[in-house]
Amino acid sequence: MKEKNTQKTPKKTKSSPQKAGEKKPAPKSRRTKKQKKSSFNQFINNLFISIILLGLIALIFIGVQKYFFATTTVIQEQKNQAVIQKSLNELAKQAPKSQGNQTQDNLNENDKIETWLKRIDSALSASIKSSNITQSEIKQLTPTKIKIFNLNYLCQNIELNLNIESADFIMSLKNNLQLFADDASLKQVNENHWQISVYNIVTHNLYIKRNYSFNEFEEGEETPETITLTLDELMASLNKGKSGRLAIVIDDLGNSVNDMQALTDLNYPVSVAIWPHGMQKNESAKLAKQKGLDILVHVPMEPVRLSEFKPGPNALYSGMSLEKIHAITETQLNSVPYAIGLNNHMGSRFTQWKEGVRTVVNVAKNKNFFVLDSVTHQNSDLFKEAKNQGVKAYQRQVFLDNQESVNYVLKQLALAEKVALHQGEAIAIGHPHASTLEALKIWQSQKNPDIEYILVHEIKE
Repeated sequence: MKEKNTQKTPKKTKSSPQKAGEKKPAPKSRRTKKQKKSSFNQFINNLFISIILLGLIALIFIGVQKYFFATTTVIQEQKNQAVIQKSLNELAKQAPKSQGNQTQDNLNENDKIETWLKRIDSALSASIKSSNITQSEIKQLTPTKIKIFNLNYLCQNIELNLNIESADFIMSLKNNLQLFADDASLKQVNENHWQISVYNIVTHNLYIKRNYSFNEFEEGEETPETITLTLDELMASLNKGKSGRLAIVIDDLGNSVNDMQALTDLNYPVSVAIWPHGMQKNESAKLAKQKGLDILVHVPMEPVRLSEFKPGPNALYSGMSLEKIHAITETQLNSVPYAIGLNNHMGSRFTQWKEGVRTVVNVAKNKNFFVLDSVTHQNSDLFKEAKNQGVKAYQRQVFLDNQESVNYVLKQLALAEKVALHQGEAIAIGHPHASTLEALKIWQSQKNPDIEYILVHEIKE
């Protein structure tokens, strides 16, 4: 049998009739969307116009700015040209009465400028000659073009390889420029680059290299054995409750006040050894004195490998007359303000010469200076001779920066502290390399609180 379909067919519902007086609902208007779209387009158009207007205003502003900048530049250039013209006229007055077919009265601009440049060349030549710089140590680089009064000239680019301290050459050049071309100025661009210019026109670029090392040890020399302590020795010192005292000395100072400032900013004291010929020795010494630091004169002395490493100007050499050694040493010790001691720069050969060393110590004794032997050779007599003459004398135990590396210097500082703990006192010597200064700064928070950081003169003899 077939089952009956029990699903009911849904009934059609009739819509309720509209009551009298009621309004039909208004159909949705399409004009609303069009109006919205029109408003959005209008907004975009206005925004686009605004951007264009702002762009035009910016262009006008930039144009005005460029105009004023160009005008200012022209005015400044005119001022410079006027000053240059005045200087050239002065040169013309001092020029020879005749130059070829020309007289002083009709000397043209080109000849005036040539005279001007020749005077700078004369100053440079005089300094090269007085500094004993040979032709093999001078390298002429490719010159660059410059313009003066729309005339083309060449700016000389010169590389100098010096066997003397660059500070002495620069001082000589400054003096000679004042004599030959007092309108010229000498400006340091960076450590090795100097410029000679007249009224903002660069006429010479000097690139200065040095042929000698500032390091106390010359590579390959016989040097004192490195001090090392075993863990057992260190622990034995600690178990005895020993404390240590450490004096740090930084050599080669006097050419940069910034280096001295970095040292005086440390939260522990360091002693400072200043070059007797440093360009900023007086300012550096004054700053060190204000901070109460020990100041030593860093006396240059002859190394074993003199052909490879130059100690710098006014160095002491073995074989010199004792009178000359006495005179040079006395001049050196008098040249650094507030100094109370001396130590040797290089000197691995000179410090082995007993008579020469005896003369140096005698001068130090007369000035009541103490002597610090940097021990650049294991046979140095400097410490021993000072003791023999009754002069306060000290010896270096650790070099901090035979390698210019922050990590290496930090390891050497740790070694210096170990030596101080083991021996009771120690002296470490470093140099104002960027890596050394950075390591000393880091060491402020890493140094052993059981170590007392002191000045050299506080070391017990």
